[in-house]
Amino acid sequence: MKDLKVVFRRLVLPYWKDYIPYFALAIFGTVLSAAGASASAYLVKPVLDKIFIAKDVQALHLLPYAIILVYAMKGVGKYIQVYYSALIGQDIIRRVRNRMLETLLSLDLSFFHRFRSGELISRNINDVGQIRSIVSTLLPELARQVLISLGLLGVVIYQSPKLAFIALVGMPLVVLPLRIIAKKLKKLSHRSQEKTSDITSRLTEIFNNIEVIKARNAEQYEHEKFARENMEYFRLNMKTVKTSQLTDPLMETIGAAGAALVIIVGGHQVINDQMTVGSFFSFLTALFMLYTPIKRITSIYNQLQNA
Repeated sequence: MKDLKVVFRRLVLPYWKDYIPYFALAIFGTVLSAAGASASAYLVKPVLDKIFIAKDVQALHLLPYAIILVYAMKGVGKYIQVYYSALIGQDIIRRVRNRMLETLLSLDLSFFHRFRSGELISRNINDVGQIRSIVSTLLPELARQVLISLGLLGVVIYQSPKLAFIALVGMPLVVLPLRIIAKKLKKLSHRSQEKTSDITSRLTEIFNNIEVIKARNAEQYEHEKFARENMEYFRLNMKTVKTSQLTDPLMETIGAAGAALVIIVGGHQVINDQMTVGSFFSFLTALFMLYTPIKRITSIYNQLQNA
């Protein structure tokens, strides 16, 4: 995460004052979306207890509107957050690209003799594009998923602290494997960026020297040379996919074990009238919803290492 802090310090902090109103709107949208997600899980309790068990007619007339309201909060909040986060990120990257080219144009010719043109193009397009995904997509989405997780965790603990402990006790077991996966992804990402630069440089050299290649009948030689580099890039990408997808089965297995224990213990509590049906299903809904943002957070963490 050290590299991420460097990116944040160098790219976001110098510009943040220019985007204060947009930051405020993005944060508002994030909080609104998280509140809607958490409230939707909590509403399962009054829907079951008041409407289907207590047969409360007044609740039947009011709760459907509450459901519409919380899902509207969730959707509108996400829209506001995504739009203004993208606006901030895209505009910062526009300014970074302009500044990068301005810096390059001010350098001596000796600099351009040391670096291939394809590598410089790759830096301006691909590397800056990776940074764009951090600023405009990954960091805002990470913040939203963390807030959703905290809200749902609050619902889970509120409904039953005992069941919450049973369901979440296995979560620390995934921390070490996730850290190992993240470190490996970071190394693969660096190699992938270097290979992207090599391929871009290779294509630039081919097209810039196409007359010489044609004159020497070297088309087959250049094609085979490029194909070897392209195959290395393909294998590198497949290693990245294989490594990044290890998190899903890990999270699914631990989540299923926790849910199974919750159903056994919670079922006994409902049967013995220690917990209402609505409370149990509200807990269960929040728990199942909680695994989605947790999985998303691990996925974003891997993508941050990659970027």
